[in-house]
Amino acid sequence: MLQISSTSRVYFAKKSIDFRCGIESLMGYCCKVLLKDPMSGGYYVFKNKNGKQLKILHYDGIGFYLCLRRFSKGKINWWPESREDCVMEPRELALLLFGGNPETALLPSFWKK
Repeated sequence: MLQISSTSRVYFAKKSIDFRCGIESLMGYCCKVLLKDPMSGGYYVFKNKNGKQLKILHYDGIGFYLCLRRFSKGKINWWPESREDCVMEPRELALLLFGGNPETALLPSFWKK
């Protein structure tokens, strides 16, 4: 089980990727496109073209996790494509994994920036 905390670093790919990619291909994407070290302990989030699946790549110091989240109904409601940096807040990832939209979610004020 992934432990995403408020101090976790979460990065995302702005463009959708081919979901046939495995760990090595996603590591290469992290290095070449995101300019991040995939072994740094961050969470790297990718979406597929039709917006129904997410992949998360994470290194825990021993090995890599490659997690797939497929939505059985609906699509991803939100994706931060317009951001200059490829950084996502951990709370945004948590809401995204549950099919929510961080921009419209009614959260307590201590969760907001």
